[in-house]
Amino acid sequence: MPLFHSRPQSKQLKDLTAAEKNYEDDEEKTLLLSPDEYENPQDNIAKADLQAILDEERGTPWVKVRLLIFCFLVVLVLNIFKGGGSFSSPLGVECGSFAFWFLTSMVFAWVVCISLYVRADLIKMYYLKAKIGYKYAKGDIEWNEWATIKYPCVCFFAGFFAGMFGVGGGIVKGPLMLEMGVDPQVAAASSACMILFTSFTATTSFYIFDLLIYDYAVWLFIIGFLFTSVGQYGLSYLMKRYNRNSYIIFSIGAVVGLSALLMGLQSIISLFSGPGSGGKAGGAICDAAE
Repeated sequence: MPLFHSRPQSKQLKDLTAAEKNYEDDEEKTLLLSPDEYENPQDNIAKADLQAILDEERGTPWVKVRLLIFCFLVVLVLNIFKGGGSFSSPLGVECGSFAFWFLTSMVFAWVVCISLYVRADLIKMYYLKAKIGYKYAKGDIEWNEWATIKYPCVCFFAGFFAGMFGVGGGIVKGPLMLEMGVDPQVAAASSACMILFTSFTATTSFYIFDLLIYDYAVWLFIIGFLFTSVGQYGLSYLMKRYNRNSYIIFSIGAVVGLSALLMGLQSIISLFSGPGSGGKAGGAICDAAE
């Protein structure tokens, strides 16, 4: 009597052959799959996040542009609601009243709220980039907790002193971004963009308080527009021809030095001119315009 029957042995052989065939089929299917189909799903998610970030940073961030415009419009509306010497407040607010100072403080509170919202978004993006291994290009800023506090605070004081001394905030923000390691072209473009909003806001404030000297304003606008265009196109030509970012750094340094010189000269002239030569300038904020 045989120890093993032939039928069970044949069945085991068939099962083994079928198993080997299934394994070979599975291995062949695996080799035909693309890397994205058999990699870790977390890697696919990281690749998708990275691609989304690259797509966003490749073009104009319209979401951020709309947020900036919205912030500017709210500040403009609050300034109009306050009223001034040029026209009465639509809400009947009198200069120096509680409502006047409340609206003034609301401008500050609104800008702080927008800054905190943007800071939270930047920090979230910073940690997402760190998680997926984002490689920063030269001149990019890592918007961590410290950078999102340092830059807005310096910009605040830049705007404060710009309003006090009548200089552009870009004079401070341009060198600041260069010190942070930002590419000179990015620093110049960012400063120019922000000056557009800050200058328009300052102009509306001067108009509301009836401090705008119109004959000066028209000619200074024309001169400023022409020389800004000449400087922009001239600098762009030099950049394309010689491919040197140092021209931007030299131009920012020259503007800062010239502004400091002219501010000192203006202060000396005002000091020796006496109090009666200032026209509409001077006095308390709610003094009637003459």
